[in-house]
Amino acid sequence: TPPQSIWDHPVVKASYGDEEFLSYPSSTSQNGALRALHLIRRLRACHKVNPAQCQFNETETTELAQVVVRREFISFDPLARVRNSESWGWEQDTDGCCGFDLFSAVPVKHFSLFVDVLHDVAEAINATRLMQIEAKLEEYIDLFLKAFDTGHWSLWNGNNWTPVLSAAAAYW
Repeated sequence: TPPQSIWDHPVVKASYGDEEFLSYPSSTSQNGALRALHLIRRLRACHKVNPAQCQFNETETTELAQVVVRREFISFDPLARVRNSESWGWEQDTDGCCGFDLFSAVPVKHFSLFVDVLHDVAEAINATRLMQIEAKLEEYIDLFLKAFDTGHWSLWNGNNWTPVLSAAAAYW
């Protein structure tokens, strides 16, 4: 039987419905977060077009969006890799060659989608934190563009970095 509440939806139960869920530790949790963002995007679009036909009501959708925003605001730490903390890491922790590197590709994708889907909710909850996330995304897309414009090897020699970094930048 289909879930009667958004909190019973398999995507939500496996992600933000669990109070201990963290979006960053593994590809499984990262994908769970992306699925939850997709569910919220789909439901919010449905509520704009034909609310009576939506799988879940607008109140539950808004509640889930707020939970996601609060949880992601906690997990966002722009200096995580420098401190080796348990969070989304941004900075290169090996040779520091590139700025926008294999470590930053996943958080750029994640937070680009987060801002795209939940900007209004994030701004209402904590505009300062949202601005920090947006500033970090801009810093990293600038690093990507610099690598592109200068013909840096991370994007131009056809190695395994090129598709990973390019895909992440495309989300921005």
